[in-house]
Amino acid sequence: MRWLAPVICMLVAACGPTDAEKERIAQVTCAIISETKNMDSAERVERVNDAREELRLGPFLDGDRYITEAVKHGVCDLLVLDGNWIEPLEKLQAAEVRRLAEQEAAEAERLAEQERQRQIHREKFQAGEYDDEIKKCESLHPDNESQRRICQILAATTGKAK
Repeated sequence: MRWLAPVICMLVAACGPTDAEKERIAQVTCAIISETKNMDSAERVERVNDAREELRLGPFLDGDRYITEAVKHGVCDLLVLDGNWIEPLEKLQAAEVRRLAEQEAAEAERLAEQERQRQIHREKFQAGEYDDEIKKCESLHPDNESQRRICQILAATTGKAK
């Protein structure tokens, strides 16, 4: 019976790292990769494969592009742990593409609205609707050179320059 305790200890030790240790290894690896700004692609792949070897997993052969994307989208630990990292990564990438498209559409709409407003002001200038504002502008600060220049620009814009 005395020999049973050492045998059990050896069997437990031979089982490899615990889940908590695996998680810690993945987190440390991903932290190093994400915080080292001038790390080249070969070094990132090497770090991931060193961690996977320590976890007794097969090598990561899909290349640096996936590692950088996994780090960017927060699924690096799944990649290191050989979990299902592709599906979450693809969903996050698709969400980013949608967000960028929405942002681009909003910017296009903003620019279109800005152009509509410019056109409205051009039409008002041409119709003479700003004549009173030009006169008011000229009378506010006749001695102020900056104000006079602004009034000249306003008048030139409307075609009402003296």
